[in-house]
Amino acid sequence: MNPTTHARSRPFGIGTRTEIRLDAHRLLTLSLRAGDLLRSDGGLVWATIDGQADDIVLEHGDVHVVVRDGEMRVSGFGPARLEVYGNGPLRFEWPRRSPMLAALASAWGALAAGLGRAGTAARERGAPAHAA
Repeated sequence: MNPTTHARSRPFGIGTRTEIRLDAHRLLTLSLRAGDLLRSDGGLVWATIDGQADDIVLEHGDVHVVVRDGEMRVSGFGPARLEVYGNGPLRFEWPRRSPMLAALASAWGALAAGLGRAGTAARERGAPAHAA
């Protein structure tokens, strides 16, 4: 798996096996079919299905069998790896950043860069950075 890709599918018997790297900062939506199997391959994996009261928590080596077609949201409690065994290619969706969050991140980056330049200019003048 290369560092920019978080999921990789490979043939497995008559189906597919997809490895997914998870973390606590993203919520991934999986489109699953009845009979698909989830297995934690490291870390702690949290999953929830819309409309169901109980969440699913998988520790390393734990397995969950999907009982009906639908969408499931998964995340890790810290770094985690999830394997999904299914009858066809896994469909999933990484969340997209909203335009508002993207604008906020851009503004924050510009502010941080401006403060960095002000600190550099102050040091070149011999003044303390906070006086800039």
